[in-house]
Amino acid sequence: MDAITIPGMDIIRIHPTNDVAKECFNELIAQKLDGTLNKHHRQFVVHSGTGILDKDFQPSPSAVHGSENEDSPRVDLGYFRIGLDTQSFQAGIRWVVGKGVNNRGDRRVDILLADPNSIQGSFLKQSHLFLHMHLQSGAWILRASGPAELDDEVMPIIIGRCLHKPRTDLKVCGLRFRIEFAIEDGEDEKIYLSNRNKWMRAHGVPLPTSKGSGIPFTNDTKLESAVFRTGLGYGSYGIVFEGFSPVTGSPLAIKRIGVKDRQARAPAANEIKALEKLNGTTGIIKVHQIANSLGRASPLSGDFPYDVYIVQDLGTNLKQYE
Repeated sequence: MDAITIPGMDIIRIHPTNDVAKECFNELIAQKLDGTLNKHHRQFVVHSGTGILDKDFQPSPSAVHGSENEDSPRVDLGYFRIGLDTQSFQAGIRWVVGKGVNNRGDRRVDILLADPNSIQGSFLKQSHLFLHMHLQSGAWILRASGPAELDDEVMPIIIGRCLHKPRTDLKVCGLRFRIEFAIEDGEDEKIYLSNRNKWMRAHGVPLPTSKGSGIPFTNDTKLESAVFRTGLGYGSYGIVFEGFSPVTGSPLAIKRIGVKDRQARAPAANEIKALEKLNGTTGIIKVHQIANSLGRASPLSGDFPYDVYIVQDLGTNLKQYE
């Protein structure tokens, strides 16, 4: 994948969080500084300073900075960065994480979580993780081919998991990391969307069908089946927002019906009843969930006013508003 010609910006940062991961990252920093780390891998490694490890942790002697009399060893710290300007050996917006193969300089892998010749590196598969953008919703998907956990939940092999929160904990072979999105506000999001779309057009990649960025924010509305951002929606009776599945990243339509009083409750109840009866019928867009803004078990219960959310697959009926 060729680098984009416009200035890059960080999309995702992967921070080592436990001492083992920090020591492994420290070794990569040392190789970057002395020029022995392959150019392809150097672009992902960012040095941000030094830090202290747990005093009971025993790093390798080459990893330590400072006096031997210090209670806690100091190492170089930083993070792995991913942006549209970080080149991948694969086509499209996707990166491979692992230890790679030995007979190539770039090892046919993008991000090295540890030196392949280290003890921790030996536990990694050649292509352990795959990070890519969902080409319909724009959400980001992490897929594992070896042992890995997201937020302490075991990841199923091959089946991807959507990164639906601004920060997610990752564990791989004893190494712990925090995956965080570097895009945190509306202005950054506008720049990201402009850069992303420009890159995709330049490389002949179809733009996502969703108008959203797929980047999760802390103020997103989160349901069991959908993540979405309220704002300018579509429609006349009820407002429709675009979102994505927190599991698969697939695009979804979320219809919001305001229920301000008992009188407004009746038409909402009729629509819910019809959808529940017809769900699964050929030609009817699948309904994944019906919930309300109060978090009640029944979508039509609670003190007025509240909103009802109907989560469905993103159908062609939404495109008429484009």
